[in-house]
Order: sequence, then structure tokens, then C-alpha cells
Amino acid sequence: MSAVSRPPTGLPSPALLTELQRYGVSCVHCGVMLTMGAAVELGTRYHEVDAVTGRTAWYPRSCQDCHTERGAA
Repeated sequence: MSAVSRPPTGLPSPALLTELQRYGVSCVHCGVMLTMGAAVELGTRYHEVDAVTGRTAWYPRSCQDCHTERGAA
């Protein structure tokens, strides 16, 4: 992934992620498809979309390799 603006959590902005990354199906960092035993849960996050849409939840998960490289997000 190229240099992108990151929120204080160290995670990419949800606006830059695919739907599969936002819903925890793919790694939030590298995009690899995740299996139940190999995924690291990063906790439910909330993103302010706009005044009309409001706040949306997203569920980032990481693969073990990215989690180890980046440390706990």
C-alpha cells in the first residue's frame, strides 16, 4: 500500500478500503483474504461519513504477518 493518510489508530482510512476490508473479510493492510484462525481482530471502529449519513461502523481485521510487522494497531 502506498503512503496514505492514516487516522490516529494507525489504520488506513475506511474511505480508502474495499468493502471486504471494512467488514473484516480481508486484511485491512494488505488485502489478503482471512480465515477464522489466522485473523487478528482490531475491534469495531466508527467513521463519520457526513451530516446526512452520520457515523458508520467498520470491523477491521489483520493477517498475522501485517499485525506482526505493524505491531498492535
